[in-house]
Amino acid sequence: NATGGAVNLTTRGPTLGEQEGYISGDFGNFGKIQVDGAINIPIGDTFATRISALSIDRDGFMSDDTMDDDHWALRAQTLWEPTDRVSLRAQAQYADFGGRGLGGFTYAGASDPWESIFPGGNDVILANVFGNGFAFPDFAFPWVTDALNLGPAPSPPFPPNTNFISGVRLIGDTATQDMQTWDISATLEVDFDFGTLTVVPSYQEIESFFLNTPGPQFQIGDPFTGEPETSEATVFEARLANSTERFDWVAGLFLFDEDQYGPTRVNQGPVQTIFVENRFENEGFGVFAESTYSF
Repeated sequence: NATGGAVNLTTRGPTLGEQEGYISGDFGNFGKIQVDGAINIPIGDTFATRISALSIDRDGFMSDDTMDDDHWALRAQTLWEPTDRVSLRAQAQYADFGGRGLGGFTYAGASDPWESIFPGGNDVILANVFGNGFAFPDFAFPWVTDALNLGPAPSPPFPPNTNFISGVRLIGDTATQDMQTWDISATLEVDFDFGTLTVVPSYQEIESFFLNTPGPQFQIGDPFTGEPETSEATVFEARLANSTERFDWVAGLFLFDEDQYGPTRVNQGPVQTIFVENRFENEGFGVFAESTYSF
């Protein structure tokens, strides 16, 4: 249901009978290097393939190099039109996301708004329900093997609604992300005298492992086995539609099936440590029909 409308983004597909391509580069601050390109190769009069690729490498905005961008992607598509009434388009794509990933910052008396809450060695700012700064006593956190370096708390008065504990330092460099996703899909269109049949099957897999410290430690993925969060989804849609000068109609069916494993840990040391292991199996089925007559 899209009461306000919808935006449909369609990947540029192969073109029959035309060989063309492009390559583009983009360079910017924070060491940004982006390269992307594509090539379209026709094979005969009824078949074509298109291959496109993208690579982005950029340092993080934060002082500890989090909020960076390190990913690449590859897509291959084919188009086959044996007749004027039959069209088959298939595609496969893969993407890989790495780097440090998400970071965070909060008010800690620093003049630099982009100074991370983990400058250099991951300084962690923890919530203080008393609204008054103080430093933790010297004890070991479960996720830290090195000794803590405790610094003095900032001096009041603090701005309104500023609650933090300052001075706890986690030794090490923990923030990281590692995600891969791939999918295959196809679109078959067959034109009949009474309407157009469209069949769209697809399959997608996602694996992700994230470790971020603003929680002070939030982790997606099993911390004991190293198993990532996974999602396997199958989608199938078939519809028959036709449009005339006064009468438009469409009818079809939709199938969805997903298996998801989502291990998540939130480690707040002496406050709480939570590990949740979620397994979901989602199935959906629907039929739809719509018609419009214009007077």
